[in-house]
Amino acid sequence: GNLHFFHNDFQAAISQYDKASQLDPDMTIAHFNHSLASGEIYKYEEQGRELEEAKKKDRALVDRLIAAKKVVMYDLPLGDAYKITDTVAKRQTAKELFGNYAVFDATSTIVNTVTIGALLSLLGGIVLWLQRKKNGFAGTCMKCGRTFCYRCKSARESSVYCTQCIHIYLKRDGVSLDTKRAKLEEVQDYQGSRVRLKKLLSTFFPGSGQAYDGATARGVIALVLFFLFISVAILIGRLAPVANPATTMKTVIRIIAAVLAFIVWLGFTIPIYRQRPLA
Repeated sequence: GNLHFFHNDFQAAISQYDKASQLDPDMTIAHFNHSLASGEIYKYEEQGRELEEAKKKDRALVDRLIAAKKVVMYDLPLGDAYKITDTVAKRQTAKELFGNYAVFDATSTIVNTVTIGALLSLLGGIVLWLQRKKNGFAGTCMKCGRTFCYRCKSARESSVYCTQCIHIYLKRDGVSLDTKRAKLEEVQDYQGSRVRLKKLLSTFFPGSGQAYDGATARGVIALVLFFLFISVAILIGRLAPVANPATTMKTVIRIIAAVLAFIVWLGFTIPIYRQRPLA
């Protein structure tokens, strides 16, 4: 009713105020707004009748409203607001009128293929970890990338190098020149491919390079922040339609989110770009 009133469609506003008073007979402001709309189209008898009806409901409130002489907005109870939001989210017609509202439905979420796949993957990962834990996990040489069995090495030897790298780089035993050259090429290939992979991942997923290096928490935080800002920048236009001035606010939010996403990208990707293969 108030929207019609603001667009000077007073007869339509009166019709809506009548519906409001029928749905809630104790709604004082419905009668008061009705009286204001009636006065705008010179229906003074109806205006007086509605004003008296409003005073019967709450005289003190009406006396304060008369001084303001403007339509009163209805403060929707929070519980009703949630119900309306759910209705808009679930009905296609309501979505077309009011925009897209997010809704969480436990039943549909549980049977969703993405949820089922994620839960099965998590369960499978735990089962696989328990099975592998019995026999122990293979180690990976941080120099050349070769895997090795921890049981095949002495406890006094380095746990991050394979046996070959221990003898060549740590113990510096009398290894033949050809073996050293082959090992050096293997190390260079491994380190180069590792750095290239981190640069590629960080270009599109900032933070993945840090996670690849073992800083999992930093990497996950960077990924979440980056995609959060990107999502805000892209999806801000899909919020429920609002008044025209909000278009400027949407643009501002979109620009700020894009700038923040770019800052996150710079902060976590440039350090990866500066990395060089270890000799």
